[in-house]
Amino acid sequence: MVSEIDPSGSEQLAVAGEFWMQEHPDRLSAGVLTIERGVRPSITLDARIDPATPNLVRDEVSEHGGFRRLVRYPTVDESVASFRPVTLHGRMSDGTAITGLESQNHGGTGPFPPQYQPRFVVLGAHVSTDTDYQRMRFAIDAQYLLPQVWAHTEREASVSRPDVAGTIRPLYAEDQWWLEYEAADPRPLRAMIDSIAHATTVLIKLAFNWAVTLTDVRLQLPDDEEWLQVVSARSWESSRDGLPGDTPMALESLTLGRLGTFIDLHDRLDALSDPVANDVNGPIQATMLTNASVAEGIHRRLWDHRKRFELTEGVSLRPVRRAAIAAGTAKFVELSITDEKTAGQALQDGLQFLNEISFKHRVQDLAAEAASICPEIFEAVPDFPDKLTKARNELAHQLLDPDDQPETLSTKVDRWIVLERVTRWMLKIVLLHRTGISKLEIAHALNAHAGAPNGSGYPEYLMTRANNRAIATELGWFGAIEGGSDATTPVS
Repeated sequence: MVSEIDPSGSEQLAVAGEFWMQEHPDRLSAGVLTIERGVRPSITLDARIDPATPNLVRDEVSEHGGFRRLVRYPTVDESVASFRPVTLHGRMSDGTAITGLESQNHGGTGPFPPQYQPRFVVLGAHVSTDTDYQRMRFAIDAQYLLPQVWAHTEREASVSRPDVAGTIRPLYAEDQWWLEYEAADPRPLRAMIDSIAHATTVLIKLAFNWAVTLTDVRLQLPDDEEWLQVVSARSWESSRDGLPGDTPMALESLTLGRLGTFIDLHDRLDALSDPVANDVNGPIQATMLTNASVAEGIHRRLWDHRKRFELTEGVSLRPVRRAAIAAGTAKFVELSITDEKTAGQALQDGLQFLNEISFKHRVQDLAAEAASICPEIFEAVPDFPDKLTKARNELAHQLLDPDDQPETLSTKVDRWIVLERVTRWMLKIVLLHRTGISKLEIAHALNAHAGAPNGSGYPEYLMTRANNRAIATELGWFGAIEGGSDATTPVS
């Protein structure tokens, strides 16, 4: 049956069946479901089943007695309407029930056959986007990694935050290792896959710099023992060849308990851990601004108690704001700078975030935690919080210090490169620590990595530091570095 796809290998499968929209079960069409590992599934139909899709084809008798077919182009509104996500139900030729969730018609309109591409195909049942599931089991391509996940820990771990609360445990079944998650309360498909399964791949990328794939995902409805297979571009991928070489952390550092802690952390951060683990690429201006924004977002979620003023219970800043706005508005009008309404609005906007700490203070908190573990990451950048704040304001707001000397673009780029690299590693170190990995484990893995060439330490980390020292020396941030004149040239 279609619902029993071999989880190994890279299959492609096309199965005929009959399909209909969930809200229009009376409009049926024959079609073919095509699934392939790592590719979004497709359902190609013989006829239109969506009443919102206009019929753009018209046959008529010509003036000479013949027939002609007229096809008009759809309007933009008609194109958008035909592309909206819908839920498709189907019955395969072998009797298997299938559901295509968030299916969009890529086949266009008019004479072209509808070709829907579901974001998820559920094999084995007719469900909807708001269906909740009780359990999920998922397999990753790095099968040998999984025994390391629960080394030195209990056979299951708890996840506590309300949106992801549940239990995660290892399981060996169907000739492979799985991680099985049981939710405290039933949850929808996207919450299961994004917040649990993909969060696991993010942690593996963060800890081991290895982009693993999900090779099989199964879901179980409440009070039902049958496992439903989920097929999508990201939840049914091929295994990738090869094993990672040097990894930032030791494999045994990823325990089941730490995985549970990270799933909570990933949820708390609204998945901002993803761009930390999977480095953002692009022009340096974009990556530096992105990482600075990610740093601020992470701080706001991890240090959500941090405010400019520590107010006692019952004390509010509202009277202070009102008094400041009243006094400031009066002075604006007295000096004939602007009218009362404009002045009041300007002061209200300016005082809206009176109790919020500055971006620089947020970076100081992050840098302090990272420096307590790996202080050497800041060795090339004296006053890192000041420099990152200046660069961020310079790029985002063009706030320039009038006392600064003019710089060439190449000099600015060098400066941004160093700051972006330090920001990236600062965030990695903080998140590894917040996952529950000890300071000693992190510091030892990055700086005393067994088997690393030309000394000890994680090679990529050491190379980043060497490049930063070389560029920072040329920028004049500190004196000549050790290693002779060759050491002032950045290492590729």
